[in-house]
Amino acid sequence: MKAVILFFACVAVASAFKLENAKRAAHTGDCPVTDSNVFGFCMYDPDKNCLQDSECGPTEKCCPSGCNKVCMTAVHHQLLLS
Repeated sequence: MKAVILFFACVAVASAFKLENAKRAAHTGDCPVTDSNVFGFCMYDPDKNCLQDSECGPTEKCCPSGCNKVCMTAVHHQLLLS
């Protein structure tokens, strides 16, 4: 029973660590607006698709595209004050 509790405690700590690293790895900016009516085959290709920003270049974000995510150049919005 102790082994099971220890196992789940290790899984919880590892998950929290991975989540914290993913938060730090998020790139600045927003995903560009794309056509949400894209249809096609939904197959994940690690050479073309991403799961998080850290898999993209420093000026890119992992953005939705059809039923997958791809690296796209981040959009930075300027706040206009009058």
